[in-house]
Amino acid sequence: MWEESKFDLIWSFVSRTIKRMIMETNNQPSPDRGININLQEAILRRLKIVESKLTELNLIQKTVLTFAEAITYLDLSESFLYKLTSQRQIPHFKPHGKKIYFERTELDKWRMTNPVKTMEQIQDSATSYTVRRAA
Repeated sequence: MWEESKFDLIWSFVSRTIKRMIMETNNQPSPDRGININLQEAILRRLKIVESKLTELNLIQKTVLTFAEAITYLDLSESFLYKLTSQRQIPHFKPHGKKIYFERTELDKWRMTNPVKTMEQIQDSATSYTVRRAA
């Protein structure tokens, strides 16, 4: 299971590496300091991408998710997830009546409800129905 400490360790390493790169770049003489600022912005954008990927990896490894983690995992807004829980449209747990938790496998099952049939599947269903009616 992915442990929070491993996540923190990786994040710390990546963050230190990026900061070191920025400092080294700033210490180099440059006729146009704007290039260094652009480099810093590019590095920070990449760093945010790495952070989001690490968060995704962490969520995939967990079996029970908090409300905030479920928002990220399902890519839903906070208000919409509250609406789903209050209307009992999504499986969730309230062990002490207040905090909301979700089982990741249940969220995956819920996410795959109401499949949309392909044209081929619709045609096969229609053919089967016609054959059964004719018999």
